[in-house]
Amino acid sequence: MAAVTSTYPALAVADPVRPFVDMPGVPGRVLASFERSCYLETAEGQLIAVLGESLGRGAFALTVCGSPSFIDLRPDDAASVEGQTLHLGPMRIDLRSAVPWDPTLPPLNGPAGEGLRALADHLRAHAPAEGLARVHFEDTETPLLAQGRRALDRLREGLAQADATAVTQGAAQLAGLGPGLTPSGDDVLAGILLGLRVWPAAAGPLGPNVVSTLLVGTAAPRTGRISRAYLWAARQGHAAEAWHDLIRGLPTSVDRVIAAATRILQTGETSGADMLAGFLFAWMR
Repeated sequence: MAAVTSTYPALAVADPVRPFVDMPGVPGRVLASFERSCYLETAEGQLIAVLGESLGRGAFALTVCGSPSFIDLRPDDAASVEGQTLHLGPMRIDLRSAVPWDPTLPPLNGPAGEGLRALADHLRAHAPAEGLARVHFEDTETPLLAQGRRALDRLREGLAQADATAVTQGAAQLAGLGPGLTPSGDDVLAGILLGLRVWPAAAGPLGPNVVSTLLVGTAAPRTGRISRAYLWAARQGHAAEAWHDLIRGLPTSVDRVIAAATRILQTGETSGADMLAGFLFAWMR
């Protein structure tokens, strides 16, 4: 058995994670680990992100105080809650200080045109060259962007014409598209799903429930375990803390929009930018 390395206090626990931390004895394992985060999978198939404090509160996350390094955790290291402590390989996380966190996006309270235009300008200025974040901007063309544009055109057509087949085809073309732990196409779809929560009318005549079900049902079998978890979370309107700040800022403060978008852009190599592109698609479509 590996020696215990360190114990860290928990900062916050998202509501979807509470059944795991509140029911000691449910086994889990490390699925993937990085410097500032790791992913666990429980025996019941639930995915849980464990995040350092700098990454904030997440859609299905347990956020830990400070800046622990998770990089030395190995796939299949055991994870379980014993008493009020999460045993995570050689790490221990004290759950007593964790406060509940509801990841459900707040409603959009007011006109957001100015904030959204500022968001689009910010994304144009700061989107990485890789991925699909520049899909709305014609100043760049790569094979990946060309494929993404075709997929979004097909999806847009399906939404406008209430054509479930076209919606499914667009989603299938985006699912798993591009490199990364969560491929760019999946991140775009997650952003669209969040956008449909904010603007249900963007789903067109099919309605947001049908469209969201088609998007997730089509993409989930075509992508990896972690991407599926983010798609399911977005389908429920669950998102990280920075997204909450973005929605609250859209009708009230361009500065708040830019600050939130900057934090979102720091998510992964391209994931945050790609999600913002999907979110803007829901507004622009």
